[in-house]
Amino acid sequence: YQRGYLPEGFTNQWAAARLVPATTPFEVTSIRYELGDGANPDPQWDCDATLAHRVWVFVGGDQPDASPTPVESFDVQLDDMEVFAYITPVELTLSTPLRLEEGDVLYIAVELPGQDPQLCVAISGDNYALENNWLTVALEPPFTWTNFDVFGVRYGVTHRAIGRVVQ
Repeated sequence: YQRGYLPEGFTNQWAAARLVPATTPFEVTSIRYELGDGANPDPQWDCDATLAHRVWVFVGGDQPDASPTPVESFDVQLDDMEVFAYITPVELTLSTPLRLEEGDVLYIAVELPGQDPQLCVAISGDNYALENNWLTVALEPPFTWTNFDVFGVRYGVTHRAIGRVVQ
Protein backbone atom coordinates (compact mmCIF):
# COMPACT_ATOMS: atom_id res chain seq x y z
CA TYR A 1 0.00 0.00 0.00
CA GLN A 2 1.91 3.02 -1.26
CA ARG A 3 0.73 6.42 -0.17
CA GLY A 4 1.89 9.97 -0.76
CA TYR A 5 0.68 13.38 -1.92
CA LEU A 6 -0.05 14.90 -5.28
CA PRO A 7 3.26 16.36 -6.47
CA GLU A 8 4.12 19.92 -5.57
CA GLY A 9 2.64 22.43 -7.98
CA PHE A 10 -0.86 20.95 -8.12
CA THR A 11 -2.35 24.01 -6.47
CA ASN A 12 -5.21 26.41 -7.13
CA GLN A 13 -7.29 23.70 -8.76
CA TRP A 14 -9.51 20.77 -7.71
CA ALA A 15 -8.79 17.05 -7.38
CA ALA A 16 -11.84 14.85 -7.97
CA ALA A 17 -12.55 11.16 -7.62
CA ARG A 18 -15.08 9.37 -9.82
CA LEU A 19 -16.89 6.73 -7.75
CA VAL A 20 -19.34 4.17 -9.13
CA PRO A 21 -21.22 2.01 -6.63
CA ALA A 22 -20.81 -1.73 -7.16
CA THR A 23 -24.45 -2.29 -6.17
CA THR A 24 -27.41 0.04 -6.48
CA PRO A 25 -29.43 1.64 -5.15
CA PHE A 26 -26.72 2.95 -2.81
CA GLU A 27 -27.24 5.64 -0.19
CA VAL A 28 -24.23 7.85 0.55
CA THR A 29 -24.27 9.26 4.08
CA SER A 30 -20.76 10.67 4.34
CA ILE A 31 -17.54 11.14 2.41
CA ARG A 32 -13.89 10.76 3.35
CA TYR A 33 -10.65 12.10 1.95
CA GLU A 34 -7.12 12.45 3.27
CA LEU A 35 -4.79 15.44 3.52
CA GLY A 36 -1.03 15.60 3.96
CA ASP A 37 0.67 17.83 6.48
CA GLY A 38 4.13 19.34 6.87
CA ALA A 39 4.87 16.99 9.76
CA ASN A 40 6.01 14.58 7.04
CA PRO A 41 9.82 14.40 7.34
CA ASP A 42 10.25 14.53 3.54
CA PRO A 43 11.42 18.12 2.85
CA GLN A 44 10.02 18.20 -0.70
CA TRP A 45 6.49 18.67 0.65
CA ASP A 46 5.36 21.95 2.17
CA CYS A 47 1.84 20.89 3.08
CA ASP A 48 -0.58 22.49 5.53
CA ALA A 49 -3.75 20.52 6.28
CA THR A 50 -5.20 23.51 8.17
CA LEU A 51 -5.67 25.61 5.00
CA ALA A 52 -9.32 26.52 4.36
CA HIS A 53 -10.74 24.67 1.36
CA ARG A 54 -14.00 23.61 -0.26
CA VAL A 55 -15.33 20.14 -0.95
CA TRP A 56 -18.06 19.46 -3.50
CA VAL A 57 -20.13 16.31 -3.89
CA PHE A 58 -21.94 15.98 -7.21
CA VAL A 59 -23.39 13.42 -9.60
CA GLY A 60 -22.20 13.34 -13.21
CA GLY A 61 -21.31 11.23 -16.20
CA ASP A 62 -18.14 9.50 -17.38
CA GLN A 63 -16.15 12.64 -16.62
CA PRO A 64 -16.93 15.58 -14.33
CA ASP A 65 -19.15 18.35 -15.71
CA ALA A 66 -17.54 21.68 -16.63
CA SER A 67 -20.03 23.44 -14.35
CA PRO A 68 -21.09 20.84 -11.79
CA THR A 69 -24.03 21.45 -9.50
CA PRO A 70 -23.02 20.23 -6.05
CA VAL A 71 -25.63 18.25 -4.15
CA GLU A 72 -23.55 19.11 -1.10
CA SER A 73 -20.83 21.71 -0.56
CA PHE A 74 -18.57 21.98 2.46
CA ASP A 75 -16.29 24.78 3.64
CA VAL A 76 -13.56 23.02 5.61
CA GLN A 77 -10.83 24.34 7.86
CA LEU A 78 -9.17 22.00 10.30
CA ASP A 79 -7.43 23.29 13.39
CA ASP A 80 -4.05 22.07 14.58
CA MET A 81 -5.64 19.66 17.06
CA GLU A 82 -7.39 17.81 14.21
CA VAL A 83 -4.23 17.30 12.14
CA PHE A 84 -2.07 14.19 12.40
CA ALA A 85 1.50 13.77 11.25
CA TYR A 86 1.83 12.86 7.57
CA ILE A 87 -1.80 11.86 6.70
CA THR A 88 -4.99 13.36 8.18
CA PRO A 89 -8.33 11.70 7.37
CA VAL A 90 -11.30 14.05 6.97
CA GLU A 91 -14.84 12.67 7.15
CA LEU A 92 -17.84 14.85 6.34
CA THR A 93 -21.49 13.88 6.86
CA LEU A 94 -23.99 14.81 4.15
CA SER A 95 -26.91 16.91 5.39
CA THR A 96 -29.26 14.53 3.55
CA PRO A 97 -28.34 11.02 2.38
CA LEU A 98 -27.73 10.87 -1.37
CA ARG A 99 -29.35 7.96 -3.21
CA LEU A 100 -27.45 6.68 -6.24
CA GLU A 101 -29.27 4.58 -8.82
CA GLU A 102 -27.87 2.37 -11.57
CA GLY A 103 -25.82 4.51 -13.95
CA ASP A 104 -25.20 7.30 -11.43
CA VAL A 105 -21.60 8.39 -10.97
CA LEU A 106 -20.57 10.16 -7.78
CA TYR A 107 -17.80 12.76 -7.73
CA ILE A 108 -16.01 14.06 -4.67
CA ALA A 109 -13.92 17.12 -5.48
CA VAL A 110 -11.46 18.76 -3.06
CA GLU A 111 -10.17 22.27 -3.69
CA LEU A 112 -6.37 22.60 -3.54
CA PRO A 113 -5.63 26.21 -2.50
CA GLY A 114 -2.31 27.73 -1.55
CA GLN A 115 1.19 27.96 -2.92
CA ASP A 116 3.72 27.79 -0.09
CA PRO A 117 2.51 26.00 1.93
CA GLN A 118 -0.21 24.25 -0.05
CA LEU A 119 -3.11 21.92 0.67
CA CYS A 120 -1.90 18.43 -0.23
CA VAL A 121 -4.40 15.69 -1.02
CA ALA A 122 -3.30 12.11 -0.37
CA ILE A 123 -2.83 9.66 -3.24
CA SER A 124 -2.26 5.91 -3.33
CA GLY A 125 -0.98 3.42 -5.89
CA ASP A 126 -3.89 1.17 -4.90
CA ASN A 127 -6.44 3.71 -6.14
CA TYR A 128 -5.11 4.38 -9.61
CA ALA A 129 -7.53 4.04 -12.50
CA LEU A 130 -7.23 6.45 -15.40
CA GLU A 131 -10.95 7.24 -15.61
CA ASN A 132 -11.40 7.78 -11.86
CA ASN A 133 -8.99 10.62 -11.04
CA TRP A 134 -9.42 14.16 -12.33
CA LEU A 135 -7.80 17.60 -11.96
CA THR A 136 -8.95 21.06 -13.03
CA VAL A 137 -6.78 23.97 -14.01
CA ALA A 138 -9.00 26.55 -12.27
CA LEU A 139 -10.68 27.25 -8.94
CA GLU A 140 -14.04 28.32 -10.35
CA PRO A 141 -16.30 26.87 -13.08
CA PRO A 142 -16.43 26.37 -15.92
CA PHE A 143 -13.74 23.74 -15.31
CA THR A 144 -11.60 21.93 -17.79
CA TRP A 145 -11.10 18.50 -16.22
CA THR A 146 -8.07 16.40 -17.13
CA ASN A 147 -7.29 12.93 -15.84
CA PHE A 148 -4.14 12.41 -13.80
CA ASP A 149 -2.44 10.45 -16.57
CA VAL A 150 -1.86 13.61 -18.63
CA PHE A 151 0.32 14.92 -15.78
CA GLY A 152 2.20 11.63 -15.39
CA VAL A 153 0.57 10.86 -12.03
CA ARG A 154 0.10 7.10 -11.75
CA TYR A 155 -1.65 7.19 -8.38
CA GLY A 156 -5.22 7.94 -7.38
CA VAL A 157 -6.82 10.13 -4.75
CA THR A 158 -8.03 8.38 -1.62
CA HIS A 159 -11.53 9.94 -1.63
CA ARG A 160 -14.27 7.56 -0.45
CA ALA A 161 -18.06 7.49 -0.19
CA ILE A 162 -19.53 5.89 2.91
CA GLY A 163 -23.04 4.50 2.97
CA ARG A 164 -25.11 1.40 2.40
CA VAL A 165 -27.04 -0.54 -0.20
CA VAL A 166 -30.77 0.19 0.13
CA GLN A 167 -33.91 -1.43 -1.19
